[in-house]
Amino acid sequence: AFSDPNVVVVSGRFNFGGQNNFYLEKHTCTATPDDMGRILIYGGAQCPDVTKTMTMIALGCSSKDIVIRVRPMGGAFGGKFTKQYPCFCASAVACKVLGRPVRVAMNLVQDMGIAGNTR
Repeated sequence: AFSDPNVVVVSGRFNFGGQNNFYLEKHTCTATPDDMGRILIYGGAQCPDVTKTMTMIALGCSSKDIVIRVRPMGGAFGGKFTKQYPCFCASAVACKVLGRPVRVAMNLVQDMGIAGNTR
């Protein structure tokens, strides 16, 4: 094949840079106080039990003071396994301090800062 005059052979060196993985669904969380003095937190998490524990640590409260509500999700790529803690904790702390609903929605740059390169 190399003796064919129509074949062009290119030789040299090239370098591939790194890659960043990101998720189409960014981390978003809403925390709201309820009429029983608890904080209800709505967001995406693959492990709501550990997410609740991390949020309890951030608030310095017990399990009865927080209710985590997550929708069923698939994918299992890991972006919502442990990377959602900052979003949940930030919304819960702000809700407790302000005494009103707080929504945290990360943009792509913020999301990449906490959840990028999970592979």
